[in-house]
Amino acid sequence: MPRKPDPLEPWMFGAIELIVRRQLSLRQAASQLGQEISPQQADNIQGHIRFQDALEDARFTYYAEVGSNPRLTKDKVVGQLFVLAQTLAVLGEHYKAADALFKLAKVQNWTNVEDSKDKPALGNLNQADIDRIRVDFTDVLDGLGAVDRCACSGRNCGPFSHAAAEQTRSPLDLSLDPITGCRSL
Repeated sequence: MPRKPDPLEPWMFGAIELIVRRQLSLRQAASQLGQEISPQQADNIQGHIRFQDALEDARFTYYAEVGSNPRLTKDKVVGQLFVLAQTLAVLGEHYKAADALFKLAKVQNWTNVEDSKDKPALGNLNQADIDRIRVDFTDVLDGLGAVDRCACSGRNCGPFSHAAAEQTRSPLDLSLDPITGCRSL
């Protein structure tokens, strides 16, 4: 028949609170409570299921308390992120400071890079939008004198006419349409 686990000693509950709230080790928490334990005893205590369960419950209670604090606001998180980024920059951890600032920008909703990284650039455009953009682009190039209209099908031939394109055409020039000799956009 399995042995019943020993109950936790009363000082251990205080040690658990110190471990959770002040991020102390078990030996440090026990020392603050006047209990001297060896490293072997600390390992044995931390291995007990009841101690682990009590520690987990105390952590969840602490996290719930922090999360429900009315002073915990977005502004506080942003301010703390900024101070941490400044501290990292002063310590010469520039990459980590930049990462903290990027996280601050995400909290502030200043960037949506993560949301759009998998979306194609033209993914939300229909053919009418693409045609309109092509016309606008062609008008800009026309204004610069860079596009000549072609009589072949109203397409844009680029800076070369058909005659010039035929004279400079290389068999390896894939930018020219093989039927009309026009440059394709």
